[in-house]
Amino acid sequence: MRDAPPDDAVLRAVMVPARASDAPFLAGMNTTLLRFDADALWRGVELPVQGRRKAGNVFRFLAEGDTAVSKEDLEWFCEHLVVELAAPPMTMDLQRPGPAEQLLLQRVRGEFGAGIHPNEGRLPADVAEALIRTVRAARQRGIEVTSQELLRRAQLRQDFGAVLRAHPVDRTLEVERPGAVGALVEAAGTAAADGDVLLVTGPPGQGKSWACQQLVEQLTHDGWLVAEHYCYLGDADGDQLARVMTESVFGSLLGRLAEADPGLVHDQRPRFAADEEALANAVATALRKNPVRRVALVVDGLDHVTRVHGGRTRRADPSLALAEVLSSLPLPAGSVLIVLSQPGTHLDPLRQAGAATVAVPPLALEELRGMAERLGLVPLKGSSQAEALLTDGRDVTEFLDALQERSGGNALYATYLCRAVALRPETIADAAATVRALPPYCDSLEDYYAHLYEALGAEADVVADIIALLGMPVTREELGQIVPDRGHRIDRALKVLAPVLSERTGQGEVRVYHESFARYLRLGYEDHPKWAVREYLSGSAVA
Repeated sequence: MRDAPPDDAVLRAVMVPARASDAPFLAGMNTTLLRFDADALWRGVELPVQGRRKAGNVFRFLAEGDTAVSKEDLEWFCEHLVVELAAPPMTMDLQRPGPAEQLLLQRVRGEFGAGIHPNEGRLPADVAEALIRTVRAARQRGIEVTSQELLRRAQLRQDFGAVLRAHPVDRTLEVERPGAVGALVEAAGTAAADGDVLLVTGPPGQGKSWACQQLVEQLTHDGWLVAEHYCYLGDADGDQLARVMTESVFGSLLGRLAEADPGLVHDQRPRFAADEEALANAVATALRKNPVRRVALVVDGLDHVTRVHGGRTRRADPSLALAEVLSSLPLPAGSVLIVLSQPGTHLDPLRQAGAATVAVPPLALEELRGMAERLGLVPLKGSSQAEALLTDGRDVTEFLDALQERSGGNALYATYLCRAVALRPETIADAAATVRALPPYCDSLEDYYAHLYEALGAEADVVADIIALLGMPVTREELGQIVPDRGHRIDRALKVLAPVLSERTGQGEVRVYHESFARYLRLGYEDHPKWAVREYLSGSAVA
């Protein structure tokens, strides 16, 4: 029998057209489908003597001798076997594909997602060639062909384009906020009832990422299926730009859901592609599988999208553009999208879509005490240990009152104020006075940053500018090489800046503690960025 409908009289006698419900091996193939007729095979076909062939039933072996089978087994076989003939022709050249190659290319694109994010760099022809080579290797060398082996050789990303899972929270400083997190959990439950969006807002340094991480942990503990994505981890993050790409946001959220429950994406097509439709389908699948389990998608740091993109995109406001896409995400009842961000017009699309808004509250006095305890400024409550810098009860009370008064409960500013005392031993004698001598918090940290910059003076402010413009760790020696004429000012400048800098122990490298300070310093160079880099970095650097 050839790859065409049979012309042999015996085969024509026992084969019949396939049923209407039978489908070709690949959709789109215009082939001929046939089945064996079990009754005709059981009856057999009598042939006369012809040459060396004896007369008799050519299918006698089915009912007699060692090869005999039961009628039931034969019927089962015929019920499940479909013979497909007249397959489309092929050219054996994927660069000039024939009908057969076109079907393969369509399948690796539509089934796997070759040429589509996150595998946009893998052309369908390259993936198809890898699959063909794998099959050839299996035939020639007997290698075991598994799905993982095929994917490995096809070099396809299977993580949906998710960026590295990491959190921007420093656990050594993080303050537990059960009250604030409890309010967020309640608001998330209310929003999830109707498949709505929940906006969690707060000014810079308010502790949104603390709240975000604790919210994720609490929802997970409560039985929610949670997927989170942080748009910003810091200037040292190697995936900084990737984190703010829309495709990465959806890919990361989808990847987190797949990690928790691989079955949610098992039937997804293309299998490894990631976009808003794939994410919405995964959420819907999760709720169908377990209607009682609620689903939360958490995106932290939406305001950072525009800052990270900077001038690298033509969009006027990338944060606004991402908010527009998120606002159109179809979420079923039982799920919620939680977006944490600084306030701003970039949130308008989400508000217009009906999002509820909850503000992250300032740190209460007890929470401020917890921060001071972690920084070693005050003893643990109820502890008799005298390891803290402040041990006298009255000094502790006055310091905490001053901390609350000046910081306004802003977590970042409270951290700065604590560090201003902890990093300068001479201030311990009157820590409360040291804190009260600094500017009060007024809805932003600009007053404090301006105070530090002015304290540097005209001879040392260049040190702060360089650290901000570099955006990477730098040592005292390197600073001295960049501005050799100001080298004698570096130590004093770093001492003034100590509360807002982070130093790597043992390496002598310093960098900005929080990106808001670097952003404040860069504001003065927005109109002349090239001049700033040339003047401070290129022209003055010593090889």
